[in-house]
Amino acid sequence: MKKLTHTLILILIPLVFLSCKKDETKELKNRITILEKNLSELKDSISKSKKDKISHSNIIVQTSKESFKVNEKTKVKFVFNYLENIPEYNVYQILDDDSRKLIIENLSVNEFEYEYSPTKEGWNPIKLMTVFKFGNEKIEVPVFSSIKGEK
Repeated sequence: MKKLTHTLILILIPLVFLSCKKDETKELKNRITILEKNLSELKDSISKSKKDKISHSNIIVQTSKESFKVNEKTKVKFVFNYLENIPEYNVYQILDDDSRKLIIENLSVNEFEYEYSPTKEGWNPIKLMTVFKFGNEKIEVPVFSSIKGEK
């Protein structure tokens, strides 16, 4: 009887420890699954926040003076309305037929310069488009402004 009791105890002890380990392992796997889900939601939220920031941004035009000579090149500076670096983007000039010409690529700073020559007296329109890539999605932020030309 003693021998049977000892044998049973020796068999039950490892089973009890294995059972406890299974429960702990199962609990840890559940926690990992929950944490992975929370991390995914957090990444999605951050990405959405960045997209919203870009799509609702304003671009401020800065020039060195109020008017420029016709047919004389000048640099016009465009600045996004927040200071931090932004996701990579390209800048396109919108041509008269509404087609686009790539003029600056792979920027990640919140400002860029554009060389422009007024072609006539009075207000000369500047039409640009900034295009941001978020994976397979593109966000376009238009830049419409004008500078005054004089003879």
